[in-house]
Amino acid sequence: MPWPHARFAAGFSRAAPLAESQFPDFRLGTFTDEGKLQIDRWLRVEALAGDFLAFISELRDVSDAERARVVELGVVNEGNYDRALEHWFTPEQIEEMYRRNPGWAAVEERLYGSLVSLR
Repeated sequence: MPWPHARFAAGFSRAAPLAESQFPDFRLGTFTDEGKLQIDRWLRVEALAGDFLAFISELRDVSDAERARVVELGVVNEGNYDRALEHWFTPEQIEEMYRRNPGWAAVEERLYGSLVSLR
């Protein structure tokens, strides 16, 4: 669930406005021209090295040395904040975010196999 974390890191301090927001679906609509375009490749921040290597490997051969350099780079410019969702949101607020953002929820379920739940 990267979006709420990014918003808190940017200075938001209350969960209720986030839980009630439809911004994730709005932003997704911006990138897909309101669903007219399909996104066929996602680069997840929390799995960036692996996602990048999978993508670039479809375009060209990647040597073992190149692959190692990408993996060894590690995390760069990571924000320092509490990532424990239960410290920010109630289970009901998580469910409300998904309910208000069905497009985002569908993408998250496709990419991660399930939705986050605090229950």
